[in-house]
Amino acid sequence: MKKLIASLTSLALASLAQAGPTVTEHYEAIRQALLHDSTDAVATHASELATAADPGCGKEWPAVATAAKRLAAATDLAASRKEFAVLSEALVACRKRAAMPGTLVVYCPMARASWIQPAGEIGNPYYGPSMARCGEIVSEDQPPSTR
Repeated sequence: MKKLIASLTSLALASLAQAGPTVTEHYEAIRQALLHDSTDAVATHASELATAADPGCGKEWPAVATAAKRLAAATDLAASRKEFAVLSEALVACRKRAAMPGTLVVYCPMARASWIQPAGEIGNPYYGPSMARCGEIVSEDQPPSTR
């Protein structure tokens, strides 16, 4: 019985590891669109993110899924950015529990909002190309917490 539980746990963890990149890939596609003042495919990626498997967020996941659904329903660039901020807040909370390797949390004091992005040059999704580099890294890549 213990071997069966261990095997099922191992399969579940492997499944979550595969789900994580899907969530981060959809989120990154949304961030990139907003960074370039576009809403192209934002609704599609937000809908996919909303129905993706929980990458290990646990109790934070429903807030992520709800925020992604609201972003998918946004009708213009300003509304998309507003809903992206809500999604980002939920995903930053999720990141504290789930492994999201290679990511940073960045904060824009002008937008008063954070986002997650891959390591490298800052790409601010809240103001587009005019202020693409505005922001400061507030959290580097980290292992999930042991809550």
